[in-house]
Amino acid sequence: MSKLTLVPLFLLLGAAAALAGCGKSDSESPGDTVTAYLKAFGAGEGEEACDRLTEETRRVIAPRVAQKLGGRSCPDAVRALRGRLTASQADAFKEATATRVKVKGETAEVRFRAGKARGVAKLRKADDRWKISLLPQAR
Repeated sequence: MSKLTLVPLFLLLGAAAALAGCGKSDSESPGDTVTAYLKAFGAGEGEEACDRLTEETRRVIAPRVAQKLGGRSCPDAVRALRGRLTASQADAFKEATATRVKVKGETAEVRFRAGKARGVAKLRKADDRWKISLLPQAR
C-alpha cells in the first residue's frame, strides 16, 4: 500500500477509532479531544492518540488496521501509520485545529483542519470524557 492509501485507511476506517486509556481532564472539550488525537497521531504517540478513542473503536477498528501493518494494538497502528507519513504530512497533523464544534447532548461533531486537509470527527461522552467514536475523516 502506498503512503497516501494508508493514511486515509486509518482516518476513514469506521471513522473515530474507539479506544480507552488513562484519564485526561474531563474538562477537555470535543475540539480539544480531536486536535489532541490528530497531534498525537502526527507525532506517532500511539498511547496518547488511542486514549482519545472510544472503547469500541479501540477494540474493533484499530486492531484491524494494526494487523494489516503487522501490529496488534491501536498504538501499534498509530506508530506504523505515522512511520509511513512524509515529514510534511506529519507536521500538518501536529498543527491541526478545530474549526467548528457542534454539541448535541452526549454527542458532538468537530470539523478540523490539518494542513490543506479538512475533515470531520464524531464524538460521544464516555465516563464524563469526550471520546472519538468515528475516526476523523479527512478530505
